[in-house]
Amino acid sequence: MHNLQLRRSSSVNRDLVSKQITVHINKAITDRDAPPKKKHVRGIILGTYEDKSSDFFYDVASKLPIFTNPLICWKFLYVVHKLFRDGYKSSVKDGITHAALIVRLQSVWNSVCNSSGYPVDCYLKLIILRLRLHRKYEILSGNLEIGSHELTFVLGSLPDHTFQFTVDLMDALEEILSFGLTIVDSFSQVRSKIFTAAGQCKMAPVLLCLQDAAAIYELVVHFLFRLHGLLGNDTMFGHRARFTSLHNSLKSFFEQAAHVQYFHSLVQIPALSQKPPNFCQQSELTSYQTPKVTVDESDLPTSGDESSLSAMADGKTLCQSAADPDTVSSSTVALQNLDEDGCLLREKNSWPDEKLLEHSCNDLQSQTTVSPVGRNRPNNHSQCRNHVQSDDV
Repeated sequence: MHNLQLRRSSSVNRDLVSKQITVHINKAITDRDAPPKKKHVRGIILGTYEDKSSDFFYDVASKLPIFTNPLICWKFLYVVHKLFRDGYKSSVKDGITHAALIVRLQSVWNSVCNSSGYPVDCYLKLIILRLRLHRKYEILSGNLEIGSHELTFVLGSLPDHTFQFTVDLMDALEEILSFGLTIVDSFSQVRSKIFTAAGQCKMAPVLLCLQDAAAIYELVVHFLFRLHGLLGNDTMFGHRARFTSLHNSLKSFFEQAAHVQYFHSLVQIPALSQKPPNFCQQSELTSYQTPKVTVDESDLPTSGDESSLSAMADGKTLCQSAADPDTVSSSTVALQNLDEDGCLLREKNSWPDEKLLEHSCNDLQSQTTVSPVGRNRPNNHSQCRNHVQSDDV
């Protein structure tokens, strides 16, 4: 009898938590021209730790008008991006499971004229690139960092795997910088608009891009030092040239973002060195300083944290759940399982609707193979900027 009461109580608590999380989703993703409130985004993130999954988010959010309302789609993508970074450790895998939804969104928003001022199509492109990167390299966590133990495995893998991994990371960094600079540049003429609710809504993803860019930059630096030691300085000339360009773009991104007064109380942005590291001198790695972007998120659990959660949202406690001993720590991924493409082996059905994905993302497919020197890519920065003028928000 006592056990039956406990089960009923647990079921009631579960239903209450589900309703509260649904409220957070519906209040975070609205058509109000203002950024999602932190307490609602926080409630969604903590919900992924309670549920040990972010599937519930896609189930609820997919019923919102994300295919017809650019502002709602923009906020949806922001929360998806936020879940990748701060959600439960399965959030990236869950995103891959629901990739078909993102691809359908891209197909729709690529085919309509969006005059809202929110570059939804550019954000979708970035999210899909992110999903491709995680699908190919499962060792990458949602915050795009690799633990020291896993990093040792990566640096000890075959040179061609590390080479391709580095190229893919530089592709991702290039796309992140293009998107981030597009948003920041759109306010260059009228800085005061950043302080409007609409301006802050538009700028919200820039904080995530700053963190993503710094994390990828850090990995690329380590990989390039390793590749120079393995393949020689002459062989790596093309990579050095491309990285120098990326270094300059990241430096510009950091500097422009640091001058945005709105960010001063939200994030600490490092000052990047004038010149990139000298990869021809292996000794420089020891003096290299990590460009860490620090955002105040002390109230959120770290990725993979399985400790008990007591989340205060809307003045109410979501619920408390004890840690699951079976998922306290994830096993180390052995890079011996890399296939010939440098990808971690996985189930073929882990990427749903592959034909739809390939049909809708031909432009992204062409970005997955790159020459060492880089490639003549279309100027995405200017393409996005055409419909991201500050006067539109």
